[in-house]
Amino acid sequence: MDRKSFVGQLDKLNISYTDSQIDNLFLLMEDTLETNEKFNLTAIKDRNEFIEKMILDSALATVDLDLDNKEIIDIGTGAGFPGLVIKILNPLTKITLLDSTKKKIDHILDLSSKYGFDVEGVSLRAEDFARKNVERYDYAFARAVASLSILSCSYFNLVAIPPLICLSALFSSSISLTSTAKAGLIFSNRSVKSLCTVLLLIPNFFAVCLTVAFVVII
Repeated sequence: MDRKSFVGQLDKLNISYTDSQIDNLFLLMEDTLETNEKFNLTAIKDRNEFIEKMILDSALATVDLDLDNKEIIDIGTGAGFPGLVIKILNPLTKITLLDSTKKKIDHILDLSSKYGFDVEGVSLRAEDFARKNVERYDYAFARAVASLSILSCSYFNLVAIPPLICLSALFSSSISLTSTAKAGLIFSNRSVKSLCTVLLLIPNFFAVCLTVAFVVII
């Protein structure tokens, strides 16, 4: 996927952007790929693949969400995805990028300082961070961090009631099916009794692999 195709996908999905934001997204890609040669940030090295699987997938997580002046957290951000993409496209969002690997957080903070991205970077395990930040966030995002059940059971304390946790990569134009669902939405609250997950495949719409976690309320 090249820049023109990427912008076309944003237009189709009514994701607003400016030329400056697109420029920043591509600067983010170039910086990430350059740093990736020094230490491992992502297995994706091809630029067209990076645009599709890292930038577009991250952008799609924001479809139909009003994130202006909301406080969100990206759990297990890795190289900064989806968090930095969300911040670039939604500059009024207050965002925390959380990862247990200090080297990755240091990279994110250096990059953010370089390009003027106002983000908070924290190097801690999610479980430890959650204990000190109960119900602090409006939204929590995660991308290929852990299984859906682990995320839903372990991390929903971070989000204020009624929490909505959005896993990124909701849609992908070339997503591959695996034994663990890659994406989904979780609706939950403190009275959750049980969770069940359903894997839905919609082959004619971006080859979507979508997992929805349904909650049973006591």
